[in-house]
Amino acid sequence: MGAHPYPKYDRLRDVLSDLCTNEVRPCCVRLYRFASLDYAHNKTFLSGEGALFCDTRFGLKGRYRILYGSTSPELAMQEVLAAYKYFGIQCPSMHHIIRSFECDLTYTLDLASPHICALLGVSVNKIKTSDWRKAISAGREALTQAIGRDAFQCGLEALLAPSVHADKDFNVVIFPDNLNRQDSVRYISITSDSS
Repeated sequence: MGAHPYPKYDRLRDVLSDLCTNEVRPCCVRLYRFASLDYAHNKTFLSGEGALFCDTRFGLKGRYRILYGSTSPELAMQEVLAAYKYFGIQCPSMHHIIRSFECDLTYTLDLASPHICALLGVSVNKIKTSDWRKAISAGREALTQAIGRDAFQCGLEALLAPSVHADKDFNVVIFPDNLNRQDSVRYISITSDSS
């Protein structure tokens, strides 16, 4: 694996397995991604392949594809800016584009729910503030990465994840390889009525 597994992973796995059976819900929402120009093209934008090349909040490098989206364009931008700030880049020269897409998912787990988090033995705030980069630097799998790993293995289509940057908006962590339908995640068509 590279990083040492999350210390309480066995308990987390048992609870998540139960949650994946009893607490899943559908989610139909418009999402936004603020992506670099390299990943803003139709072929790569919704692929989730970026997670194969770097560690992410909910996944370890090379394990599985993850597509991240935010429920508002503002949150999508804040998430990208927060990554730059984490590394001390205050005013990045960014070549990014924001795009929207829709998802119609059946099997999601809501990590913004205090009830779900209590069953996991953590708080919503712990999900929001978990410093996964620090854990990886120390050679450890972070709490959120352990949750992502087990959610993927349980066959969940997505996690609804709270953000430290917003109270009402949230992020959606999609596992493209677990989608039940090919059209579960799709671009929003922009059409003009020329009549």
